[in-house]
Amino acid sequence: MRGDDAASSLKHPIPEHTLQLIFTVSNNSSLENSLESLIETAKSHLLRNLCAGELSNQNSFLEHNGVAVVSDILRSEAADCSKSSLGSNHGLVRWGLQVLANVCLAGRDHQHAVWGELFPEGFVVLARVGNKEICDALCMVIYACRDGNPEWFRMLSSDGGWPLMVGILRTASSAGFGEDWLKLLISRICLEESQLPVLFPKLHRAEDTELKDDRFSSEQAFLLQILSEILSERIEDATISKDVALHVYGIFKKSIKALDHAVRAAALLKSMFLDILLLY
Repeated sequence: MRGDDAASSLKHPIPEHTLQLIFTVSNNSSLENSLESLIETAKSHLLRNLCAGELSNQNSFLEHNGVAVVSDILRSEAADCSKSSLGSNHGLVRWGLQVLANVCLAGRDHQHAVWGELFPEGFVVLARVGNKEICDALCMVIYACRDGNPEWFRMLSSDGGWPLMVGILRTASSAGFGEDWLKLLISRICLEESQLPVLFPKLHRAEDTELKDDRFSSEQAFLLQILSEILSERIEDATISKDVALHVYGIFKKSIKALDHAVRAAALLKSMFLDILLLY
């Protein structure tokens, strides 16, 4: 695809002067090829870090519509990743998310720009790619946006936000996670915001017709594992509401009935329940 055609197909078309600069720097007249060349250069020289801690660069990124352009690329590449089993674009998507996370460090205006572009639909698309590294970077962006914006955590705990959290947990439960951003999100939403009783049943897939009410989906067991680890790590300073404690107790009672089906989940719940008792 030629430069003009590729640029015009984006949700936020790239200004002509920016296109010409891209073509000049990359020495190529194709937008796709130019971006691939610049991406490889960025990877090898760590240019993504120019937006980390450098306020002038962060402001310039915002002023030149960088958030919108990168968000468009992320949506497009995430769709390609979902269609392809080869995962050739995973590195690009992770890189783009890391850039946005670094931009968010500049403050509320930058966080608003990222959140406004991607929440909720864009984030949901990225959560469903099913890649560990992308999921880690996505959690980092979401958590970076929360600084000074406590209302956004409440948005995550709403009808618009639950598909995102479910997507993240489903990806992490199957692909794993390598960084602590997921734990920080889960701790804030499930424990500090006391939203575990709402999130937990949403992880019971509608298609899992063979699962009875007293049995767990793999995603529910994964969430319990994460919460158990969080409580074990923060036993001295964790705060749990009565509603969350009672909900865990209710799940614990059901798990006893399903011990033959979910031994691991039951064991995790026992550990969690004992940790919660120590807090009261």
